[in-house]
Amino acid sequence: YTCLRRSPLETAMTDIMQIRAGLPRQARLWTFGMCEHVDGDGWRVNGEAASPVRASCLLLAARTPEETVTLESPPELAWPLTANNRILLRIDPQADIQATRIKVSAKPENGRWRDLLPFMPLSSLPYTAGCLTLATPLHSWDVYQLRLTLADLPVTGLMFNIVALLPGK
Repeated sequence: YTCLRRSPLETAMTDIMQIRAGLPRQARLWTFGMCEHVDGDGWRVNGEAASPVRASCLLLAARTPEETVTLESPPELAWPLTANNRILLRIDPQADIQATRIKVSAKPENGRWRDLLPFMPLSSLPYTAGCLTLATPLHSWDVYQLRLTLADLPVTGLMFNIVALLPGK
């Protein structure tokens, strides 16, 4: 018999279920780790594996004010671009995002990067349920990989806690 009660595995399973509660089955969620577990979840920052500074905290920082930072999802998302799809970003609420801009690109399997959304200020995005929300346009192809390009980051950087892809209804 295997006992899960009061074990680290039970704690991890409970955390996973709580963070995914209320999400549709087709949703994709990346938390960059949680509780004591730190994980880049397969994301890449400027072409290198993401290294969160602590659980649920991926710090994106530019070396110079002019530099852009790219955040690429793991491949093989198989995420259809149907009506009302949304990308949710939970960032540090104290971050100064007035000047920060974001662009969203995606590529189909065996394809090239295509812009889904042009550069837009983060401050112009709707803020609901603690997350910034980006509505994606309708396309006839599935997203194999997603790329978020950020420009004009705050000097202190920008902390991402969650990236989620929610399907349309």
